[in-house]
Amino acid sequence: MGLNIKATRRVSLNGFAIGWEDCYLIVNALKDEEARAVAQRVDEAESADNEAALNAALNEFALANIVGGAIINTNDEGQQERIEFSREDVPAVVAALGIAWIIEALSVATGADRLKSKTN
Repeated sequence: MGLNIKATRRVSLNGFAIGWEDCYLIVNALKDEEARAVAQRVDEAESADNEAALNAALNEFALANIVGGAIINTNDEGQQERIEFSREDVPAVVAALGIAWIIEALSVATGADRLKSKTN
């Protein structure tokens, strides 16, 4: 019997704004071949100095792999409240967070945030 391990990882949104200490994104952990495919698209866009292609590649990753999380939302009365969001809310969350947080999510999804270097 073959194993089919699917994992998710948590991306802290602490630092996005004041009061976001307990906010996070849940992302699919990418398998090696998936991570390489995303990295190749990003590298090609960067090499071609094509900002539109880079943004498209990162947005495609985000929309496909962010599955939920918790954010601060401003309700109709202007009050901020922490809410949990699901897959259907991801496009609005991605648009609000911006490129820097998509890159952070990609780093966590690929495990690149866990890479350590040792200096002698």
